[in-house]
Amino acid sequence: MSEPESDGVGRATVGDPAASERERRAAPDGHDPADLHPVADPEAEPDALVAGIAAIAVIRDERGRVLLVQQTRGPFAGSWLLPGGRAGDDESAGHALVREIREETGLTMEDVTYVAGYRTSGGGYDLTVLMYRGPASGTLVAERGSDARWFDPAAIPDRHPALRRQLFDAAVGRDDERAIDAALAAAEIRMDRLA
Repeated sequence: MSEPESDGVGRATVGDPAASERERRAAPDGHDPADLHPVADPEAEPDALVAGIAAIAVIRDERGRVLLVQQTRGPFAGSWLLPGGRAGDDESAGHALVREIREETGLTMEDVTYVAGYRTSGGGYDLTVLMYRGPASGTLVAERGSDARWFDPAAIPDRHPALRRQLFDAAVGRDDERAIDAALAAAEIRMDRLA
């Protein structure tokens, strides 16, 4: 599979797999998130801080519902969050996004637009999270042992504070930014927006 690349306006499309590692990992503002967050080896140190780059997606269906997956492990186990996950050591955020969406939901994404980025810490994680939006095709099939569902934005159960921030920034549904900030603080989660 070839790597997604930017078309210069914040959209990623399938492109040249020979792009340099720095170009492939670069965030839309040109910085390399790996410079800020070296990836820890959680296998080497079981209690180590999990750090790195992750990509998530806002995917909506024709009825305006948003796709969420239920986390099965980690500090947010049981929470409904946007699909996506961590990039591997030699993987761009765009490639990780396409792979994670396929693994978690069975859906395929080919054309995505950058929405926002965050430096996120809390619950043993220190990640640069890049959020995209775009259409997905295929049949929704949740990863084994997990769940993936379409939700009306106003009817999402037990909205996790990070999900609230992400949906607010993606202009999905309505929320109060001060209430989001208070919920993040209460959960001891820090989400700094990237410039």
